[in-house]
Amino acid sequence: MFEKLFGRWKKDGKGSVDVFAKWNDLPADKKKSVDDKALVIQQTMFGKKGVAELHAVSRVGKRPKPSTYKSVQFDSLGWKQERNVEGDMCLYHNEIGDYLTIQAIQPNGRLEPGGSTDIDTYRDWIRSLVVDEDGGLISCEQISRPDRFDAYESITKVARKETTGVDYTYLLNLQHYGEQLLYQLIVRVHELSPTGVRDNTLMSPICDVMEMDMTEVAKYYRQDPYNSGFTKGNVRNLSELEAFDHLYPFHPLSAIRQVIRPRLLKSVRLKN
Repeated sequence: MFEKLFGRWKKDGKGSVDVFAKWNDLPADKKKSVDDKALVIQQTMFGKKGVAELHAVSRVGKRPKPSTYKSVQFDSLGWKQERNVEGDMCLYHNEIGDYLTIQAIQPNGRLEPGGSTDIDTYRDWIRSLVVDEDGGLISCEQISRPDRFDAYESITKVARKETTGVDYTYLLNLQHYGEQLLYQLIVRVHELSPTGVRDNTLMSPICDVMEMDMTEVAKYYRQDPYNSGFTKGNVRNLSELEAFDHLYPFHPLSAIRQVIRPRLLKSVRLKN
């Protein structure tokens, strides 16, 4: 049965397997078994109490009154504002070291509502920035809220230097047409100790369900979300799919996609 189900994913002409497509094509019960096995591994590592404590970690505070920076109103996530910041920037941070910054910069060209945009060019630019730091691109999209703002948003990752763990960054690049300014709202969230939990607890269950050897899966475990042929830097891996966020609410990528991004997108307003 499994041979028939997965036969078309075994090899292409170059001997590779698209494990991302293979995952997407799995039936719901198989995906559920990965969830169950990954949770059992977490409980084996940390105990039920330890897992409960990990899953209870909250990166954000209660919703305060909206914060304001120049012409932008936004939710500062219940974080403390740092008063001693050089330059024209606002900085907020939480108790575990995550931070949010917002600043205004001059665009390279004129900003026009409804003007032509090239998302591929923007993705290439974001990707090049993080690859220079041996990082990778998780997502990069253009969004429009006609009554409030137009923006580009991206999620990227960069490995920490001289230690373990990965930092994930959410960038919301807001276009203010009246002021001809870009307001850049950046949130950087770091991986808690012990690091690598998400990646390490998912590999074995994924291999079991896909009926593939771990060594073989590891060969094709990384794929840029927009260019499958791009391999430089620390390319997105299978464990970083949004489908796994609910298993790791304490992970920075889950925190960004499940809590931080929704709060910011709901709160941001541009004043004319």
